Amino acid sequence: MRTTPAPRGALVAALLLAATVGCTAAGGSGPTPSSSPTASPSAGVAAPTAGTPEPSAAPTAPADVGAEEPAAGADPGGADEGSTDPGTTGPVPTLTLATLVDGQVELAGFVAGVVSEGGACRFELVGGGTVARAESTAIADATVTTCPGVTVPAPAGAPDTWRARLVWVETGARSPEVTVTRG
Repeated sequence: MRTTPAPRGALVAALLLAATVGCTAAGGSGPTPSSSPTASPSAGVAAPTAGTPEPSAAPTAPADVGAEEPAAGADPGGADEGSTDPGTTGPVPTLTLATLVDGQVELAGFVAGVVSEGGACRFELVGGGTVARAESTAIADATVTTCPGVTVPAPAGAPDTWRARLVWVETGARSPEVTVTRG
């Protein structure tokens, strides 16, 4: 029975290792991450491990929280616009219902960024130079403040199209406007 001497086995292992490294460097996707750190024999610097994040040169932008510019021709009166600085965080009102039923508009919504029991939610219906308002008392939910629904009578002599919005009274923050059209 013939056995391979140890130096010859080591040579075969070294050639296989060199061939694997050569294939990876020539066009592969790079070394497969290892669960243990490895050192680069030529550079003398530890290579990153699989759990080490790579530094990024590009800064990341903050997520857009849904802020929108006021609609062109928006009513200059009424509630404060609140903060317009996109870097600030705070209450973000969202209108979830704006439906015309029998000459009245049903409105509901929520306010993200705040959890408050008893705050004031003001719903506004704007059109024809008039603003009709109704308020509901906020209800704290797990992650948002719910603004229960209200019914706002369409202003007398108002046009067939209105803009509806929700205002979080504590800060004056407004939701984007939603168009409501009669028949």
